[in-house]
Amino acid sequence: RRVYAALCSPEMGYGAFADVYIPAWTVIGEYTGIITDKSANTDYAWIYHSTPKDAAGNQLKLRVNARTCGNMTRFLNHSDYPNCSVIHVPYKNRWRTLYLTNSKILPDQELTVYYGEIYWKDRSKTEEIP
Repeated sequence: RRVYAALCSPEMGYGAFADVYIPAWTVIGEYTGIITDKSANTDYAWIYHSTPKDAAGNQLKLRVNARTCGNMTRFLNHSDYPNCSVIHVPYKNRWRTLYLTNSKILPDQELTVYYGEIYWKDRSKTEEIP
């Protein structure tokens, strides 16, 4: 077990924390969930980087939604100064969203990613001090 979930605060909810030392440039895992064409955004949905078409030939905008199911990566919280990066790689003809450390992670340190500007468009955000 390299990563565990723990409550950060009632406002923030749960976060993902390192159980052991994790070197920089280590894959934490694939972001998993339900692949859906629902356009409604949720706090747990990443855009799926593929453009399949429906029966009528219209391009579908897919998302990987981990709100109700997924793995430990669904608990990585946002940071303006993240210690993990999001990368998209093709594997077996499907795009995969992976979390990769961009610095060393110490035991009990929270793992974070940058959610992007679109995520914060309709949400309030407090400024972070590095």
